[in-house]
Amino acid sequence: MINDYFRLAYRNLMKRKIRSLLTIVGIFIAIFTVFVLLSLSVGLNETIEEQFRLLGADKFFVMPKGTIMGIGQSSNVELSLGDVEVLDKINEIKMVSYYTLGNVKIEFKDETRYYLF
Repeated sequence: MINDYFRLAYRNLMKRKIRSLLTIVGIFIAIFTVFVLLSLSVGLNETIEEQFRLLGADKFFVMPKGTIMGIGQSSNVELSLGDVEVLDKINEIKMVSYYTLGNVKIEFKDETRYYLF
């Protein structure tokens, strides 16, 4: 019985050669398309993750309330070296760095300028 099915399938393939060839080509194109799309999506994902690593998505900044990157409204909250030490004691934090940022008034002769320092 199964031999009859194979014989019937073989005869139909031989009778309809162009149709069979086009079907096989279509199957190969479909497999190739799936392979290419998966490869592109994996590559794109890796590229995006690398860009986030370069931007420093694994870093966070602690600033006083009411400031953006250290610039902004004067607030009653001040961060101290004690705060840096507390953050340094947390096991999940690999490295702690700090800096002080403020406005500086520079006067020279009759000129006055303000710089961020």
